[in-house]
Amino acid sequence: MLNIVIDHLAIHRLEVPTPPPVREDLLYVVLHGLVSMVEIQDKIHLYLLNMGKDHRYLAGTWLAETDVAHGTFSELLGVSKDGHAGVDPVANPVLKLTALPPRNQDDVLGVIVVPRPRKLYSLDRGTITITTGQEHLVSQPETLSGVRVLEYVVKGGFAGVEIKGTGFQYTLDHFSRFANEAGVAAIHIYDMPGGEVGPNHHVDEFAVSSKVLGAPIEIGEAVQIVAESTLPPGLSNLELKPLDSRSSDISAPLLDFIRMAEWNPKGSVTGACRACCGGSDGQVSP
Repeated sequence: MLNIVIDHLAIHRLEVPTPPPVREDLLYVVLHGLVSMVEIQDKIHLYLLNMGKDHRYLAGTWLAETDVAHGTFSELLGVSKDGHAGVDPVANPVLKLTALPPRNQDDVLGVIVVPRPRKLYSLDRGTITITTGQEHLVSQPETLSGVRVLEYVVKGGFAGVEIKGTGFQYTLDHFSRFANEAGVAAIHIYDMPGGEVGPNHHVDEFAVSSKVLGAPIEIGEAVQIVAESTLPPGLSNLELKPLDSRSSDISAPLLDFIRMAEWNPKGSVTGACRACCGGSDGQVSP
């Protein structure tokens, strides 16, 4: 049986990500969907926004995430704090703010505070039209990003990486060691539908994000860009899939593989929230 599996893997091989730099340990915080980043000084506050039963709210190791409780206020620890990357007003709408938005708003599920990352990747981008509120923007955005990845260097070992606070706590339980001795770990944070949603869902949730941030703007229909994004080193395209396609993109191929030793990707079968699923970010002026 083992020989059969090896033979089939040679034919049906998964796409292997580009490895990170030699002997460098990296942590990625992957934001899926309606997570608004608010930059203030040397930190970024990640606002998970409340869309009720239309969304699921999860965080943790990929495929083993746990629920993020309402009222969460936690902080990422154990990563380098010498990063300088911030919100990107071209890749995603960024609002001009004078203070952090209050955490006790009904539309805020919770907040996770992280240091500024070394790099910020904006993926799953769709073109948008700002219909009202352009005066609140830092600059005119080109796209709306459905997936953002924050990259951190880990200098003291992955065992020290954790999220501590109230409502959601997490200790890193897995990392991958590449042949060049580089290590990669990821914490995924989801605020997005777990199934099909209505055609105007992305407009409604974007309105919630700008309302929470206190500088209302509105968007028209978001259109997914077909062009592929360059993934961060060490991350697989498979782990960036949205929640509503997990059964078709992950579970079904995995079941086929363990039953027949063949990896046959099925492809997403739903049309719900892709690049359109995202909200506005904010930048607090000094």
